Formats: sequence, structure tokens, C-alpha cells
Amino acid sequence: MYRQVHPEYKCLQNILWRERPDQPISCLQLQTITYGLKSSPFLATRCLVELAHTEEKEFPLASKALLHNTYVDDIICGGDSINEVIQLKNELIAILKKGSFQLHKWCSNHSDILNDIPAYTQHFNETDMSQDNPIVKTLGLSYEYSGMQSE
Repeated sequence: MYRQVHPEYKCLQNILWRERPDQPISCLQLQTITYGLKSSPFLATRCLVELAHTEEKEFPLASKALLHNTYVDDIICGGDSINEVIQLKNELIAILKKGSFQLHKWCSNHSDILNDIPAYTQHFNETDMSQDNPIVKTLGLSYEYSGMQSE
């Protein structure tokens, strides 16, 4: 998330630098949003909010999830049916692609939802799934995962 700075705006992230007072000043241009500043989480989250507002008509489910089910860079949401969750997943992928974001660490309790998500972007790998009750951790919370359901 912090690596997404549109080339047009990189010129706004300049640092004047020199090692010693007797050296000439150099201008360094940051290529990413700076980590660790008080404004960094706001800037990253603000990008998601703007994307949700500008793409709301085309991606209503994803827009709602970005506005109401996101904390920094974690999206935790679901739906009332498998089809709704699949639509939500597809919308989230599409809307975030417009902002040059790629989602990873997918997790679901239904196999149909993740069947087109590459294994390397899924939260579980084979060793995780071999446990009796694997744990999914996000936002400081632990969820006991009771296994995949399928129809």
C-alpha cells in the first residue's frame, strides 16, 4: 500500500540533502509514501476511501467494504450467500486494481470463494491446513478456522 505513488505526484515528495554544510545541496525524490510518519497511515487509508467514492457506482459491494470493513490495509467482510461473496471478491479485485493495489492473504470458509485465487496469495498453505483447527490472525484477533465447506 505504501508503495503506490502516482508518477505525477512523486515531484511533491522531495528532500533537500547534504552530508556536510560545505557540500552542495542535493534534491532526492521519494518514490514511495514515507513509512513511520504520522501522516503515512492517513495517506494510505485516504487512497482507499477516494477509490471507494470514485468507483462506487461500478463496484457497490467493494466500495461499501472499503468504507466500512477496512482497517488500514485489512478488509474483513462477508455476505449472505456464496454468490454475493464471490461478487464482492471480484469487485474488490477490480476496484483495487484501478488503484494499483493487489490483494493477498485471502481466507474463506468456503472452497468456491477461493477457487480462482492463486495459492500463494491465500492465507493458508498445506501445512496450515494440516492442523486440526488452524488459526487465522488479523488485526490482533485470532479466528479459529473450522475447515472448508463446499456445496
